[in-house]
Amino acid sequence: MVRLRPRHARAGHRGKLTGDPVLIEGAAVALSLGYDPLRYLGHHPDDLVLVTAVLEKAQQIRQDREKALADYLAGKTAGLTARSITRWIARAFK
Repeated sequence: MVRLRPRHARAGHRGKLTGDPVLIEGAAVALSLGYDPLRYLGHHPDDLVLVTAVLEKAQQIRQDREKALADYLAGKTAGLTARSITRWIARAFK
């Protein structure tokens, strides 16, 4: 069983959680795929600290995926725009 403890907790700042990062990452991926992270972890539902860490990691994974998709679409859009401008210039000055 993995126990997470606050690494530091200052006034106004949430403490960082320490624990097995591979276990937390796996549970976060399981959660993002629609599986029950508690079943993956083999913990009891009252282990709220671990569940909190898993939810935070799953949210971070979701944000990273959304950012990667936005970057991909921006690159594709910029490429298509430059390509169409180049074609227009080539046709205009034949």
